[in-house]
Amino acid sequence: SINSDHGYVLSFSGFHSKDAILATALGYTKLNPLHFLLFLIPLLTAGITSFYMFRLWFYTFLGKPRDQHLHDHVYESPWVMTAPLLVLAFFAAFCALAGEHGNLFQTLSHSQPAHIEHGFDGSHSHTVSLPDSHSLHAKVGDGASTHDVAGRAALLAAFIGMVISYLIYAKRVVNPDDIKRQASGVHAFLVNKWGFDDLYEFMFVKPAHVVAKFAAAIDKFVFDEILHTFVRMGIAVSKWDRKFDEGVIDGIVNLMGSSTHSLALSLRNVQTGKIRQYVTFIAVSVVTLFALLFALYPKG
Repeated sequence: SINSDHGYVLSFSGFHSKDAILATALGYTKLNPLHFLLFLIPLLTAGITSFYMFRLWFYTFLGKPRDQHLHDHVYESPWVMTAPLLVLAFFAAFCALAGEHGNLFQTLSHSQPAHIEHGFDGSHSHTVSLPDSHSLHAKVGDGASTHDVAGRAALLAAFIGMVISYLIYAKRVVNPDDIKRQASGVHAFLVNKWGFDDLYEFMFVKPAHVVAKFAAAIDKFVFDEILHTFVRMGIAVSKWDRKFDEGVIDGIVNLMGSSTHSLALSLRNVQTGKIRQYVTFIAVSVVTLFALLFALYPKG
């Protein structure tokens, strides 16, 4: 951001984002000097960010192409892709032009949690002190607030990172390969991403594999065996059920069916289809009935 005696004339968006983080860290460091690294490390990170971003720019636009054929056939993106990027870039840089008097800053100030506004004084206890939001923007002796100082420090760190990147990758004052060879240990450490992948592998991945193998063993030798036992029991019961169904239930049904069929065959022989025979059977039946009646119920 660019300031004057009357306040901020031009304030880029970074003043309210990354510079605000540095300002909070600087305000915290002023209240707790032992924690100065909490400000120096982000400040160094700002310089490193500028360094590698300009390194990327120098390699892309000032370096020699690795593939000349590909370089000769590179074309600009169509406007449907370029126009949105330009709009985003404009607002990313200039959406906070009014500085501390603009709508963006006022909105951010009103939306912050209430306890941040008052800070915390831990000088009379064993805790640390926290800066309040007003102290970060209050002007002090030289007319600069903590936010101003942090912003200037970040701008200086970014400028130094840009200069170093320019000297190494644009002017080639120092050969990057020589630095890589002379600091091979540091280079290997950084290429290995500070060992975070190995640490993550050791702390999380390997223990997760151990737990997974243990869970797989429990599943295979305990739960699967229990399930297989129930399955074998179910198969045995189903076999006995089949034998009972086929030998008893089906036997009774088949016996009734065969008996009915045999009876039907026997009765079929009686039905000759001759009327005289049927009349004879009826007459004999009637005489037999009367004989039974007289025999069972005598006179009187």
